Amino acid sequence: MGLSTALEWCFTGRLINSDEARERGLVRSVHTPDELYPAAVAIAREIADNTAQVSVAVTRQILWSMAGAEHPMAAHELDSRAI
Repeated sequence: MGLSTALEWCFTGRLINSDEARERGLVRSVHTPDELYPAAVAIAREIADNTAQVSVAVTRQILWSMAGAEHPMAAHELDSRAI
């Protein structure tokens, strides 16, 4: 979801439905109540099977600390050092 969408939603204060949330990138997918838990478990299993704890922790730190960086090169440099 881009900054313009976030600002629009914050400034207008209007309620958004699940379809718009998915279309604009706020949520990855929308599920019925019966499908929700199996879908969440599938995503968790994919993460657990394909990643290492340290790489996930480093990725989270880089994403959060670099969100306000002035230039993408700062994130690239930090990522390179982490690798």
